[in-house]
Formats: sequence, C-alpha cells, structure tokens
Amino acid sequence: MMKEPPGTGILEQLQGQLDQISRQLQELREHRGPTGFIPVPKWDQRYMWPTVAGLRDLIQHRNFNGLGTSGALIRHGNKGTGWLIDPDRFFEWARSSGHQLPNAEEKQ
Repeated sequence: MMKEPPGTGILEQLQGQLDQISRQLQELREHRGPTGFIPVPKWDQRYMWPTVAGLRDLIQHRNFNGLGTSGALIRHGNKGTGWLIDPDRFFEWARSSGHQLPNAEEKQ
C-alpha cells in the first residue's frame, strides 16, 4: 500500500473549494442581468425601496413568497450566507407579486 505524500488531503480540499468557486462564477455569468447583481447590504445605496431590512425579510421568506424561484437571488460568501440580488429580476418579481412600488425605483 502506497502512502500519500504529506499535504495531499489539503490539496484535494483546496481543489474542491476552487471547483466550487468556479461553479459560482459560471452561475453568476449565466444569470447576470444588464445591471448586474448587488450585495444586499449595498441595496439602499442605489434603490429607495425596499429598505435593506425589508429586503432581508423578503429573502428570509423567499420560499413562501416566490422570490426564491424568481432568479433574482444568488448566495455568495465563504459560507454561502450572503446574498446578491439582480435588481431587474427583483422588480419584475415585485410587480408580478402585486407589490406597490414607488414611482422612482432607483435613486438619482
């Protein structure tokens, strides 16, 4: 039985992480809308509605309100706990869900 060289397990772990990152980048490229994705904490720098707190509430209930299947959300971050949101798809979902949107969606 051959003994594995030291560090082989680490290399396999790093390769797995690299593969995961590559898949996430490919997913971002495939789902990217014309305006691109915005990290949720920066949402209110560009849009008046909803607030970041309101957006987080919508994301928390995404499996019940349809946002989870709208294509507007992608998980990101080291542990997949952060969210990126596509504004075009989000507002399309919001309109189709009957949300009353302010006249000016984007801040001037």
